Amino acid sequence: MPPDPRGVPRVLEGLQPIATGALVEMTTRGFPLYHLLDNDIVLFCEADEPLDATRRQRLAVHDVEHLYVRDEDTAGFYGAVASEVISRLGQTAMLEGPKAEETFELAAWGVHHMLDSPTVQNLRHGCESLGYVGEAFALNADIVGALARWVRSDPSQAATAVAVAAVGTAVAKEHQGLEGQRLRAVSAALLVHDIGMTTVPDRILNKAARLGAGEMQTVRLHVNAGLRLLRELDCLTTEMEYVVGQHHERLDGSGYPNRLRGRQIHPLGLIGGISDTFAALISDRPYRPRNSPYEALTLMRDQMLDWFGADLFRCLVGLMTPRR
Repeated sequence: MPPDPRGVPRVLEGLQPIATGALVEMTTRGFPLYHLLDNDIVLFCEADEPLDATRRQRLAVHDVEHLYVRDEDTAGFYGAVASEVISRLGQTAMLEGPKAEETFELAAWGVHHMLDSPTVQNLRHGCESLGYVGEAFALNADIVGALARWVRSDPSQAATAVAVAAVGTAVAKEHQGLEGQRLRAVSAALLVHDIGMTTVPDRILNKAARLGAGEMQTVRLHVNAGLRLLRELDCLTTEMEYVVGQHHERLDGSGYPNRLRGRQIHPLGLIGGISDTFAALISDRPYRPRNSPYEALTLMRDQMLDWFGADLFRCLVGLMTPRR
């Protein structure tokens, strides 16, 4: 029997599941990886061994989606991802395009692991460490614009979460003047803004046509599902309550789940909403191709100003405009 077959990872005492898609060589040195073989926990590679091509081939052959790290190594994994992203953002010799691509992909690996296995350990350590990634993007505003211009057809929830966090954290910094711990907390909230989408059936998420009324109602349940999951895991922060709970509310009252309007919506809810909308428009969807950043901003200006307000929209446009 192949180790840890596809599907929901087994819960093992003292170990945390880690999605193989989140594993890169630089993030696995320093702690061992384990897997399941015939219900036995087996060492997959030692702490000082890289996850090289041979080991990756073994994972692919057996269709393994999850390995495991010890509880005490969870923080180390996320810390390694965050440190590598921040290090690459600081490399002045790299051009903006390649830098945006590399940092975006690396951050998405870490977020994929967190969202794929939303345990208490993963969410707490992941949000704490990866919140620094969103802050780092916000402090490199030119990279945010390059990121939006570069984003290609990656429909994964993790890739969208990174795009939303990069844009939203930069907007929060510029529009609300947030910095330090508060900015990192907002970044973490943006990373998990759509965590409730894990409850939506794949047949709906991957549908190649626009959704029907009943299917849309199912999708709209993801907001409260996300809040419920974070609350049950005792990971719900004030920032998450606003971002996760209100990122689909609209100033004109046309949003969901509570049809809030105007000042009933917290500024962080609006920042989550405008960032999520922009990221969705520049990403491929099963029923339509992606828009360019310019096309997305034009569409938002013409059709969505009543949703988010002119001031917030101007802030987003400013971040997408190359600086001279």
